[in-house]
Amino acid sequence: MEVSSSGTLNGVNASGGAKCTGKRKITQSTFPAQPMSRTQDAVGRFFADTTIRTTPKGDRGEGQATASWLFTSLGATPSNTITLPAPPVRCDNALPGTSKTGCVMPYIPAMAYAKTGEFPELAAHIEYAQNTLNLPGKYGTTRHLTRQTDKVKIRQNRNATCPPSLPRPPGRSCDEYPMASTWQGGSTGNFSRRMINRWQNEDGRPCAEQVLLVQPHHREGQVSGVAQMIPSRGRRGLPDE
Repeated sequence: MEVSSSGTLNGVNASGGAKCTGKRKITQSTFPAQPMSRTQDAVGRFFADTTIRTTPKGDRGEGQATASWLFTSLGATPSNTITLPAPPVRCDNALPGTSKTGCVMPYIPAMAYAKTGEFPELAAHIEYAQNTLNLPGKYGTTRHLTRQTDKVKIRQNRNATCPPSLPRPPGRSCDEYPMASTWQGGSTGNFSRRMINRWQNEDGRPCAEQVLLVQPHHREGQVSGVAQMIPSRGRRGLPDE
């Protein structure tokens, strides 16, 4: 889950946290007090996981994460706390053939990226792939990305787009779209690759992977998600996990 807010008053700071109810827990929470201005957003990031164990078989339950934040300014009373609940998520360990725990979301999840956000090069690549190359996964369309869990096919997708033999410039890494963990990945022959900032790729791409891989109890090829491009000053950080 990623949450962000924006403001225009100098001297205003934003900070926040997150909590879970039911069969969920916060595994990482980062939203320290940080200044806000017309040109600088405040960004918080929270990751949640299930508390369902791999045994006994048949264990299941529902949980929900909620992000919260407030605004402070020197000499002023802190704002009321703002909360943003994520949709409830059902998790279980009932999938035949695996001992892993998995979760199902009650909607088609979307990852929101902005070119003025934390991952501008990643966002620009997604925009190019969707708008210029007309690749699937664009928000607002019915051409969704569908989940791939076969490790051999995932590796084939990745090798088709970003093989190890492909030179990586210093500080850059190979970004692929659609992601290797989709049926629309590189082995289809329709893909885009771009050398982008390594940190943005390593830190930003797992957010999209989590959206796709958090649903291992849907059947293979089930609709899994979209990668959403939003206006540069629009709302970032939809409550997706």
